Amino acid sequence: MRSIHLPLYSNPFGILRARYMKTKTVIKNGIIHKPIFTLIELLVVVAIIAILASILLPAMRGVREKTLQIQCMNNLHQCGLAIQMYADDYNGKVIGYVWDGVAESVWWQGVTPTYLSNTASLTCPSTAPNKFSLNPSSNKYCTYGIRFWVSRPTWEYRNQDGHSWNYLCLGKLQNNNPQDAIVLSDALNVNIASSMYLKQSWVFHYDPPTVGGAIHLRHSECANCWFADGHVVECHGNDIKQHLLKELPVNTQIFVAGPGGALR
Repeated sequence: MRSIHLPLYSNPFGILRARYMKTKTVIKNGIIHKPIFTLIELLVVVAIIAILASILLPAMRGVREKTLQIQCMNNLHQCGLAIQMYADDYNGKVIGYVWDGVAESVWWQGVTPTYLSNTASLTCPSTAPNKFSLNPSSNKYCTYGIRFWVSRPTWEYRNQDGHSWNYLCLGKLQNNNPQDAIVLSDALNVNIASSMYLKQSWVFHYDPPTVGGAIHLRHSECANCWFADGHVVECHGNDIKQHLLKELPVNTQIFVAGPGGALR
Protein backbone atom coordinates (compact mmCIF):
# COMPACT_ATOMS: atom_id res chain seq x y z
CA MET A 1 0.00 0.00 0.00
CA ARG A 2 1.33 3.36 -0.97
CA SER A 3 2.16 5.72 1.92
CA ILE A 4 1.02 9.31 1.72
CA HIS A 5 3.27 12.01 3.13
CA LEU A 6 1.21 15.00 4.22
CA PRO A 7 2.81 18.44 3.99
CA LEU A 8 4.16 19.80 7.27
CA TYR A 9 1.45 22.52 7.49
CA SER A 10 -1.49 20.22 6.68
CA ASN A 11 -2.37 19.79 10.35
CA PRO A 12 -2.21 22.03 13.43
CA PHE A 13 0.40 19.88 15.09
CA GLY A 14 2.60 20.32 12.08
CA ILE A 15 2.21 24.09 12.33
CA LEU A 16 3.26 24.07 15.95
CA ARG A 17 6.20 21.82 15.16
CA ALA A 18 7.27 24.09 12.34
CA ARG A 19 7.03 27.09 14.63
CA TYR A 20 9.09 25.28 17.23
CA MET A 21 11.71 24.35 14.66
CA LYS A 22 11.86 27.95 13.50
CA THR A 23 12.47 29.40 16.94
CA LYS A 24 14.71 26.70 18.36
CA THR A 25 18.44 27.33 18.50
CA VAL A 26 20.10 24.97 16.02
CA ILE A 27 23.77 24.08 15.55
CA LYS A 28 24.50 23.25 11.95
CA ASN A 29 27.94 22.72 10.44
CA GLY A 30 29.47 24.20 13.60
CA ILE A 31 27.47 27.42 13.27
CA ILE A 32 24.93 28.44 15.93
CA HIS A 33 21.66 29.56 14.41
CA LYS A 34 19.70 31.54 17.03
CA PRO A 35 15.98 32.25 16.76
CA ILE A 36 15.02 35.65 15.38
CA PHE A 37 11.90 37.81 15.55
CA THR A 38 10.06 38.68 12.43
CA LEU A 39 9.39 42.35 11.63
CA ILE A 40 5.72 41.93 12.50
CA GLU A 41 6.58 40.48 15.90
CA LEU A 42 8.91 43.40 16.63
CA LEU A 43 6.23 45.90 15.64
CA VAL A 44 3.73 44.19 17.92
CA VAL A 45 6.17 44.40 20.85
CA VAL A 46 6.85 48.09 20.15
CA ALA A 47 3.11 48.80 19.96
CA ILE A 48 2.49 47.08 23.29
CA ILE A 49 5.29 49.07 24.95
CA ALA A 50 3.88 52.31 23.53
CA ILE A 51 0.40 51.51 24.86
CA LEU A 52 1.73 50.69 28.32
CA ALA A 53 3.80 53.90 28.35
CA SER A 54 0.77 56.01 27.40
CA ILE A 55 -1.14 54.49 30.32
CA LEU A 56 1.60 54.58 32.95
CA LEU A 57 3.39 57.90 32.29
CA PRO A 58 0.43 60.19 33.18
CA ALA A 59 -0.10 58.20 36.36
CA MET A 60 3.59 58.54 37.24
CA ARG A 61 3.45 62.30 36.63
CA GLY A 62 0.42 62.50 38.91
CA VAL A 63 2.26 60.63 41.65
CA ARG A 64 5.27 62.94 41.30
CA GLU A 65 3.11 66.07 41.51
CA LYS A 66 1.29 64.72 44.57
CA THR A 67 4.65 64.04 46.21
CA LEU A 68 5.76 67.63 45.52
CA GLN A 69 2.48 68.97 46.88
CA ILE A 70 2.92 67.03 50.13
CA GLN A 71 6.48 68.38 50.41
CA CYS A 72 5.10 71.87 49.80
CA MET A 73 2.57 71.44 52.62
CA ASN A 74 5.35 70.33 54.96
CA ASN A 75 7.40 73.39 53.96
CA LEU A 76 4.46 75.73 54.62
CA HIS A 77 3.92 74.13 57.99
CA GLN A 78 7.55 74.79 58.93
CA CYS A 79 7.32 78.42 57.76
CA GLY A 80 4.10 78.85 59.71
CA LEU A 81 5.72 77.54 62.87
CA ALA A 82 8.65 79.92 62.36
CA ILE A 83 6.52 83.06 62.10
CA GLN A 84 4.34 81.84 64.98
CA MET A 85 7.39 81.55 67.23
CA TYR A 86 8.59 84.95 66.07
CA ALA A 87 5.20 86.48 66.84
CA ASP A 88 5.19 84.84 70.28
CA ASP A 89 8.49 86.62 71.02
CA TYR A 90 7.36 90.01 69.66
CA ASN A 91 3.91 90.71 71.06
CA GLY A 92 1.99 88.82 68.39
CA LYS A 93 3.53 90.73 65.46
CA VAL A 94 5.54 89.62 62.43
CA ILE A 95 7.56 91.99 60.25
CA GLY A 96 5.89 91.94 56.84
CA TYR A 97 8.54 94.19 55.35
CA VAL A 98 10.76 97.16 56.14
CA TRP A 99 11.11 99.87 53.49
CA ASP A 100 14.21 102.06 53.50
CA GLY A 101 13.00 104.42 50.78
CA VAL A 102 14.55 102.40 47.95
CA ALA A 103 13.72 98.75 48.48
CA GLU A 104 12.61 96.27 51.11
CA SER A 105 15.60 95.83 53.39
CA VAL A 106 13.86 93.15 55.45
CA TRP A 107 10.78 91.11 54.60
CA TRP A 108 8.96 88.29 56.35
CA GLN A 109 11.34 85.46 55.51
CA GLY A 110 14.33 87.65 56.36
CA VAL A 111 13.39 87.65 60.05
CA THR A 112 12.90 83.91 60.43
CA PRO A 113 16.43 82.36 60.20
CA THR A 114 16.60 82.08 63.97
CA TYR A 115 13.35 80.10 63.92
CA LEU A 116 13.71 78.23 60.61
CA SER A 117 16.84 76.11 60.35
CA ASN A 118 16.32 74.93 56.77
CA THR A 119 15.92 77.68 54.16
CA ALA A 120 14.77 75.03 51.66
CA SER A 121 11.42 75.22 53.43
CA LEU A 122 10.92 78.80 52.19
CA THR A 123 9.95 77.75 48.67
CA CYS A 124 7.55 75.42 46.91
CA PRO A 125 9.30 72.61 45.00
CA SER A 126 6.76 72.80 42.16
CA THR A 127 7.46 76.31 40.81
CA ALA A 128 10.56 78.24 39.80
CA PRO A 129 12.79 78.86 41.54
CA ASN A 130 12.04 75.60 43.34
CA LYS A 131 14.67 76.20 46.02
CA PHE A 132 15.64 79.28 47.97
CA SER A 133 18.75 81.09 46.75
CA LEU A 134 20.30 84.56 46.86
CA ASN A 135 21.79 84.17 43.39
CA PRO A 136 20.66 86.24 41.61
CA SER A 137 19.89 88.60 44.47
CA SER A 138 16.31 89.12 43.26
CA ASN A 139 15.59 85.48 44.18
CA LYS A 140 15.44 86.56 47.81
CA TYR A 141 11.88 87.64 47.03
CA CYS A 142 10.94 84.22 45.61
CA THR A 143 9.36 82.42 48.56
CA TYR A 144 5.93 81.58 49.86
CA GLY A 145 3.69 84.63 49.97
CA ILE A 146 2.55 86.37 53.13
CA ARG A 147 -0.77 88.22 53.15
CA PHE A 148 -0.34 91.91 52.43
CA TRP A 149 -2.85 94.38 53.90
CA VAL A 150 -5.74 92.05 53.17
CA SER A 151 -7.63 93.65 56.01
CA ARG A 152 -6.36 96.89 57.54
CA PRO A 153 -6.90 96.05 61.23
CA THR A 154 -4.42 93.19 60.96
CA TRP A 155 -1.55 95.44 59.81
CA GLU A 156 0.33 98.16 61.65
CA TYR A 157 2.72 100.77 60.33
CA ARG A 158 5.33 102.97 61.96
CA ASN A 159 8.15 105.18 60.75
CA GLN A 160 11.45 104.87 62.58
CA ASP A 161 15.01 105.93 61.69
CA GLY A 162 13.93 106.77 58.16
CA HIS A 163 12.50 103.32 57.63
CA SER A 164 8.90 102.27 57.10
CA TRP A 165 8.09 99.31 59.33
CA ASN A 166 5.05 97.21 58.37
CA TYR A 167 3.84 94.55 60.77
CA LEU A 168 1.39 91.71 60.30
CA CYS A 169 -0.55 91.39 63.55
CA LEU A 170 -0.79 87.61 63.75
CA GLY A 171 -2.20 87.85 67.26
CA LYS A 172 -5.23 89.81 66.01
CA LEU A 173 -5.87 87.25 63.28
CA GLN A 174 -5.79 84.46 65.83
CA ASN A 175 -8.40 86.19 67.99
CA ASN A 176 -11.02 86.37 65.23
CA ASN A 177 -11.91 83.26 63.20
CA PRO A 178 -8.28 82.14 62.71
CA GLN A 179 -9.46 79.07 60.80
CA ASP A 180 -10.47 81.39 57.93
CA ALA A 181 -7.44 83.71 57.89
CA ILE A 182 -4.90 82.74 55.23
CA VAL A 183 -1.47 83.93 56.37
CA LEU A 184 0.97 82.13 54.04
CA SER A 185 0.26 80.62 50.66
CA ASP A 186 1.62 79.47 47.33
CA ALA A 187 2.01 82.80 45.54
CA LEU A 188 3.13 83.97 42.10
CA ASN A 189 4.50 87.26 40.82
CA VAL A 190 2.03 88.38 38.13
CA ASN A 191 3.61 91.76 37.40
CA ILE A 192 4.68 91.45 33.76
CA ALA A 193 7.14 94.34 34.17
CA SER A 194 8.97 92.62 37.02
CA SER A 195 12.19 90.64 36.61
CA MET A 196 10.53 88.07 38.84
CA TYR A 197 7.47 87.65 36.61
CA LEU A 198 5.95 84.16 36.95
CA LYS A 199 8.31 83.27 39.78
CA GLN A 200 7.29 82.63 43.35
CA SER A 201 6.26 85.77 45.22
CA TRP A 202 7.01 86.66 48.85
CA VAL A 203 3.67 88.45 49.15
CA PHE A 204 0.07 88.04 47.97
CA HIS A 205 -2.97 90.29 47.78
CA TYR A 206 -6.57 89.79 46.73
CA ASP A 207 -6.01 92.56 44.17
CA PRO A 208 -2.64 91.45 42.71
CA PRO A 209 -1.77 94.63 40.76
CA THR A 210 -1.52 96.32 44.18
CA VAL A 211 1.62 94.37 45.11
CA GLY A 212 2.32 92.12 42.13
CA GLY A 213 1.67 88.84 43.96
CA ALA A 214 -1.35 86.54 43.79
CA ILE A 215 -2.26 83.24 45.42
CA HIS A 216 -1.22 80.65 42.86
CA LEU A 217 -3.28 77.54 42.01
CA ARG A 218 -0.19 75.52 41.10
CA HIS A 219 -1.17 72.13 42.53
CA SER A 220 -3.83 70.71 40.19
CA GLU A 221 -5.92 73.89 40.38
CA CYS A 222 -5.30 74.23 44.13
CA ALA A 223 -3.03 76.31 46.35
CA ASN A 224 -1.57 75.20 49.66
CA CYS A 225 -2.38 77.67 52.44
CA TRP A 226 -1.29 78.10 56.06
CA PHE A 227 -4.00 79.56 58.27
CA ALA A 228 -3.72 81.61 61.45
CA ASP A 229 -4.89 78.68 63.57
CA GLY A 230 -1.86 76.67 62.40
CA HIS A 231 -3.40 74.23 59.92
CA VAL A 232 -2.27 73.74 56.32
CA VAL A 233 -4.68 72.66 53.61
CA GLU A 234 -5.02 72.70 49.83
CA CYS A 235 -7.69 75.15 48.67
CA HIS A 236 -9.53 75.56 45.38
CA GLY A 237 -9.90 79.05 43.97
CA ASN A 238 -13.50 79.47 45.13
CA ASP A 239 -12.59 78.29 48.63
CA ILE A 240 -9.80 80.88 48.80
CA LYS A 241 -12.17 83.64 47.74
CA GLN A 242 -14.72 82.60 50.34
CA HIS A 243 -12.09 82.68 53.10
CA LEU A 244 -10.89 86.15 52.08
CA LEU A 245 -14.41 87.53 51.70
CA LYS A 246 -15.03 86.86 55.40
CA GLU A 247 -12.60 89.73 56.09
CA LEU A 248 -13.65 92.02 53.24
CA PRO A 249 -16.78 93.84 52.02
CA VAL A 250 -19.22 91.47 50.34
CA ASN A 251 -18.79 92.84 46.81
CA THR A 252 -14.98 92.90 46.85
CA GLN A 253 -13.48 91.46 43.67
CA ILE A 254 -10.86 88.86 44.50
CA PHE A 255 -8.28 87.47 42.08
CA VAL A 256 -6.14 84.35 42.18
CA ALA A 257 -3.60 83.15 39.61
CA GLY A 258 -4.29 80.03 37.58
CA PRO A 259 -1.59 77.41 36.95
CA GLY A 260 -0.20 79.41 34.01
CA GLY A 261 -0.33 82.73 35.84
CA ALA A 262 -3.52 84.20 34.32
CA LEU A 263 -5.69 85.99 36.84
CA ARG A 264 -9.19 84.72 37.41
